[in-house]
Amino acid sequence: MLGTDATGLLDDDSPVIVHGVVSDPLWRGDETLDPRRTLLSEKHPGTLAQEVWVPPGNTVPRHPDLDPVHAACLPTAYLTAYRLLFTAADLRPGQTVLIQGSGGGVATASILLARAAGLRVWVTARDEARGAAAVDLGAHAAFGSGERLPEQVDAVVETVGEATWAHSVRALRPGA
Repeated sequence: MLGTDATGLLDDDSPVIVHGVVSDPLWRGDETLDPRRTLLSEKHPGTLAQEVWVPPGNTVPRHPDLDPVHAACLPTAYLTAYRLLFTAADLRPGQTVLIQGSGGGVATASILLARAAGLRVWVTARDEARGAAAVDLGAHAAFGSGERLPEQVDAVVETVGEATWAHSVRALRPGA
């Protein structure tokens, strides 16, 4: 086990990011499929403490220029977005992704990661200001919630739920 304090520094002062998914030590393979996996805050107390002990595999080196507060959101929003875009959907440059509910944390991370990876990024938003903010962030186009799209997409990042589910399914091209 490694100790890390609230600033994200290991005992030896190496800056790290703490990944909050804890798998069974005997599990082999994708940790998200481990039926015994938990989150630090679910089963393992102390995540709001000044210091927390985690398995070595739950730390990733953090560049010293990355502020600990900003780094704290990476394991949740950015790892979720990354897995949705590039593991679950297996998207490649030039493909189109629709991101539902452009104002959320996973949606924001998805916009940034998808755009950086060369994807065409479309978003939906409940109001024009949120859509415009997503375009300023890097989305290619913003549409109203439920609005008909110019064409079907290769994948949908769906984190809203029931309110957008039917639209998400209709938006997918066959085989997507």
